Amino acid sequence: MTRNSKTVGLALALLGAISGQAISEQLPDNFTLGRYVPDSCWVYTHGVYSPERAGIDAQWARVLAAVDTDTLINGFKGLMGQLCSGVAQEEFERQWAATTGLISQVSWNDLIAREFAFAAQMSPLPSHLLLCQGAPGTGPKNLAALAAILEHGASLSDTLCVDKATIGDIQVWTMDLPGAPFSLEIFGRGDVVGLCTCRPVTKKVLGLMLGKPGAGSVVDSPRFQRALASLAPPEDMVSFIDCRAMFADMRALFEGVMGNVPPGSKSPPEKEILLNVFKRFDVFDYVLTVRQTDGAQERSDTIAVVRPECKDAPFARVFTNRQPLEDPLRFVPADATSFSASVAIDWGALYALALDIIGNDIPNGQEILAKWQGVQESLGFDVQADLFDWLSGETIAVSFPSDGVSPFGAGDSVLLIRVKDAALARQKVDAAIARLDVDVSQRYTNIPLNKIPAPDIRAEGFHRLMHPILMSYQIQPVVGLHDKWLVLGSSAAAINKVLDTEDGKLPRITTSERFMREGALPTGNISSVSFSDLSNMGQDLSNLFYGIGMASALVPNEPDMHVLKMILTLPQALAPAISEIDFYSSSAMAATFDGLTWRIESIINYQDSVLPPK
Repeated sequence: MTRNSKTVGLALALLGAISGQAISEQLPDNFTLGRYVPDSCWVYTHGVYSPERAGIDAQWARVLAAVDTDTLINGFKGLMGQLCSGVAQEEFERQWAATTGLISQVSWNDLIAREFAFAAQMSPLPSHLLLCQGAPGTGPKNLAALAAILEHGASLSDTLCVDKATIGDIQVWTMDLPGAPFSLEIFGRGDVVGLCTCRPVTKKVLGLMLGKPGAGSVVDSPRFQRALASLAPPEDMVSFIDCRAMFADMRALFEGVMGNVPPGSKSPPEKEILLNVFKRFDVFDYVLTVRQTDGAQERSDTIAVVRPECKDAPFARVFTNRQPLEDPLRFVPADATSFSASVAIDWGALYALALDIIGNDIPNGQEILAKWQGVQESLGFDVQADLFDWLSGETIAVSFPSDGVSPFGAGDSVLLIRVKDAALARQKVDAAIARLDVDVSQRYTNIPLNKIPAPDIRAEGFHRLMHPILMSYQIQPVVGLHDKWLVLGSSAAAINKVLDTEDGKLPRITTSERFMREGALPTGNISSVSFSDLSNMGQDLSNLFYGIGMASALVPNEPDMHVLKMILTLPQALAPAISEIDFYSSSAMAATFDGLTWRIESIINYQDSVLPPK
């Protein structure tokens, strides 16, 4: 955690001790919409307006203003025309004008000007809920505009209709979908507007809005409040996933879909398989994230918890049976543009769990495993022996400017993967390179993949991989073992730089003024840490969008490919606006794990352009 967050946490703990109770079991008063989200929802995300984000919002408004809306709308219209090719052109034009006219009547910025909340549950039906609190006085107009869109949609079908009702002081429009267990409802009171896809959930929401007894909200549930008490209060966003409720909800949904089994009867095998799999994966308690914004820095704190009684379950150990990272920043040079270090997951344990599920929970599972064993023997590759017996899986990836020529001008990069047994790892890596040599020779007219020693690397046992195809792209990958790490680098110079940084011959990232200002420094049992330069993010994304558009030229100009071709051209209309996303500086993350709980700090740093003028 950063020094600031630890100071805040200590202050909160002291204040809580003085008062004799947790101080953050309730959301701040400006988080009002959570009171209307039923406690049956296990996903809940809630954002509120914060004056601290005014500069960030202004920058996003500038990006949206740069969108070539005419080109984008005309492109989308052409795509819809292709999809509605069975409709007469005159009728399509009429419906297009009516639909776009109605959509334009909604003031989308005003709709969520103060708050928005999204929630979901699965049982008795998959349900989604969106609540918005708009700018003062804009609710009735936006509610009427959304209702008009719903009524227009119903008018396009002879089987659809919209019912309007007033429940208390709340207006409700409902459109049922014939033959489907879903509905679409729009409702509102004052500046609060809601959309929901399930009648029972809407009924609960309306009960909460009207203050009817018996209805419970997610923010008043003991589980949410206990989770909230473990973090500093949110300023502008909170997100909660109740993992226990999620799995219980999913089990109830599948049991409902498959029907109840009469007493004395045996459940269908498919039902038993699903229930057993759900039981194996049901090991997490909850995940909670809160966010604060302070000037040009946005910080999110997350807590994710394993159920104590499930900590030794096989699926839990996929995530928890990991060695903490020991001083991962020792490999990261001061000029690194990005790096990430993570304990990842135990892939070997996940593979063993998959085999166990197939062999014991699935009918004919032993036959499936026998076939899988035959496939491995035919390939000459045993997943367990040739991979998981030596690969531990913890990784450190580092990128930094190149001191020489780099492929596509992308700079240099090094990837380190921790191994369990260095000698066995060297044997298996050599075997993999030999196998790759055979495959490359067969594909490229008997031109072998050469593995030659790399004496210019200041460590023993490294080799450079050479092939004309790689050389044509100025790629000269290097691979070798160093201590307990399998090391892959884009060049010998890149690996030397990382090794010299570890030895203290070059300054580490912790000497970088920028990283110390914008990064996250973890303490304790480190499970992951990362930093990325985002100053060129807009231009990079814009180039990607242009590239997608250029790919449309490769699509054959045939009638059945027109839709795909038009979809690929749409991103080009967004590319110029995307390049205006020039107000990000960097992102950083640090996470620790104490055996049951992950604590994750995520930081987004913005350019000073988001700050108000001095």
